[in-house]
Amino acid sequence: MRYSIFRVSVVVIFSMLVVCMPLMAFGEDSADKYFEKGNEYMKTKEFDKAIAEYSKAIKISPKSSAPYFNRGHAHEGKGDHNSAIADYTKSISIDPKDATAYYSRGLVYERKQDYNNAIADYTRAIKTDPKLAIAYTNRAQMYLKGKQDYKRAIADFKEAVRADPKDSSAYYAMAYVYGKMNDYKNAVISYSEAIKINPNFAEAYDNRGLAYMKLGDKVNGCKDLASACKFKLCKIFEIAKTKGDCK
Repeated sequence: MRYSIFRVSVVVIFSMLVVCMPLMAFGEDSADKYFEKGNEYMKTKEFDKAIAEYSKAIKISPKSSAPYFNRGHAHEGKGDHNSAIADYTKSISIDPKDATAYYSRGLVYERKQDYNNAIADYTRAIKTDPKLAIAYTNRAQMYLKGKQDYKRAIADFKEAVRADPKDSSAYYAMAYVYGKMNDYKNAVISYSEAIKINPNFAEAYDNRGLAYMKLGDKVNGCKDLASACKFKLCKIFEIAKTKGDCK
């Protein structure tokens, strides 16, 4: 029988980075006050008000990177990508060793589908902080979306799990790529790692079941599809039962 190729999990690789950085040697109480007030508005997603407060902090202390960085997040919260990029760029110019600023700017480029600039910024983030696992994961996603470069994507996912061995979503994504490469044996291995970390990972059971089926192992395939169904993910299991491959 033919099963559809692996389902992409609805796994959020990264939601908007919420940053409450300390004011880096502001010194002025009023600047600190505006900065903290901006942070409070960020928590309630009142982005225009947050931008106004960060702008006041910047006017008082224009050589601190923190308010530019957080104002960039506020602009991104509004969907104003260009303003966000401008603020992250200014933050980087003040503090070029801040890996999270490169990463955050990379996220904006990613959302603009500017994959080359996203890859460049994730690369800068990694160079600045080689342990920033999420930067490897996101760069891998860009290699997939922008270039369909499976080998580089796999290499980055391997670095991501090396930096963060408890990242089940990175193992899952790596397994998905192995599936796209028809390397079902390694797909099973990577899905198994994801499940070991997160025993409730329904999509990982479902896709590992598909990988087993591709390898001709119906026993383990049906077992995994049944496990996925226990988490209300039953479509593939029902199809397999209808075709007589699973009971």
